[in-house]
Amino acid sequence: MSSERRRSIVVGVDASDISVNALQFAAQSANQDDTLHVTYCYTPLQDFVGPEFSKAPTEAQHTAWREQEELRFNRFMADNKPENIKVETHLMAGDPRQLLQDVAKEKQADQIVVGTHGRGILGRTLLGSVSTYLTQHSETPVTVVRRQDGSQK
Repeated sequence: MSSERRRSIVVGVDASDISVNALQFAAQSANQDDTLHVTYCYTPLQDFVGPEFSKAPTEAQHTAWREQEELRFNRFMADNKPENIKVETHLMAGDPRQLLQDVAKEKQADQIVVGTHGRGILGRTLLGSVSTYLTQHSETPVTVVRRQDGSQK
């Protein structure tokens, strides 16, 4: 039995190739007794509001959207789940910047691991960057995994 403490590591994924890199990095960095909390956050359906109309998604539409995202996450995990390491999965609707911090706090995580799409300043400004936000605001240490080919796409 190892004298090392069991660690809890939150891995933020979005089912992209970048997420595969982050998950592989976390798995390679983890010890056999550690737990990876693989967390997939998706954007819930929003109300549509315009100057002369308002449309809210139905409960059936919310359910169908969640099922679609759950299927996508399950496929990702089926293809990429690390072996010989304890993995817990979390499917959550909302802003990943906050949800990843919430999971880290709840699980008393030692680390958050996320990938980066390598967007330039304009892309980060327009689309936001989960990794940049977490490195600046998270109380839990954050590791950002770059693209394996090193490109900035």
